[in-house]
Amino acid sequence: MATTVTTKRGDNFLATFPITDAGGAANLTGASARMQLRDTRTKALALEASTVDGTLSIDVLEATVSVNIPAATMEAVGAGQKYKADIEFTFSDGKVRSSETFAVLVDWDWTYTEA
Repeated sequence: MATTVTTKRGDNFLATFPITDAGGAANLTGASARMQLRDTRTKALALEASTVDGTLSIDVLEATVSVNIPAATMEAVGAGQKYKADIEFTFSDGKVRSSETFAVLVDWDWTYTEA
């Protein structure tokens, strides 16, 4: 899993992560996932994503999870900040497992319409 992912405030946050288990592709059949982006200093919640709301999707064949957070949601996230996140999986047998922690740098979007 990437240690730092960069996205821009006001842009769609798009990323795909391979999920491994003991060095091989993880079996994600029947799993759900959720992610929380938190401020590294205060641990304040900046945003949430999940398979329930469609902002996370799991590809069982490829053993990947994809993030697709809309631009309107990312507009509300503070720019110029680094956040921490992980992706928590709940499997059909009730077991819960989280990915490695990764950083998300939300950069300023330099092309925008002034108010």
